[in-house]
Amino acid sequence: IALTCIFPIISATYLGTSQVDHYLIWSARNMGTSESRVLWKVVLPAALPQILSGLQIAFPSSLIVTVVTEMISSGGGLGGYMILSARFAQSEKVFVGIVTIAVVGYALLTVFAHIRRLLLWHAESQQAI
Repeated sequence: IALTCIFPIISATYLGTSQVDHYLIWSARNMGTSESRVLWKVVLPAALPQILSGLQIAFPSSLIVTVVTEMISSGGGLGGYMILSARFAQSEKVFVGIVTIAVVGYALLTVFAHIRRLLLWHAESQQAI
């Protein structure tokens, strides 16, 4: 699960930090700002929309991989419950599992949209939802 989620987060973070305006960094350094303060006060706020986009891709992927892993391993959890129900031809329980996955996914994206709105107070956050 971690390997599935780490790639979108790292690639979005790299893309976001590499696209920070160099004049902002240059201006902060010329004013005598330390490197750690440049990171926290200039680079991180400028790259935050891309970082959050990477997280927004990684969260549903983690949910999908978790359920599929439970299905393959026939372990406990929602995926194992759905596979066990399918083996005994209890289709209503399989559909309950599908609806549960959909509700959890929707709730996860809704919570993440609110977090995004709180962290990104400018106009981009209002249009992202």
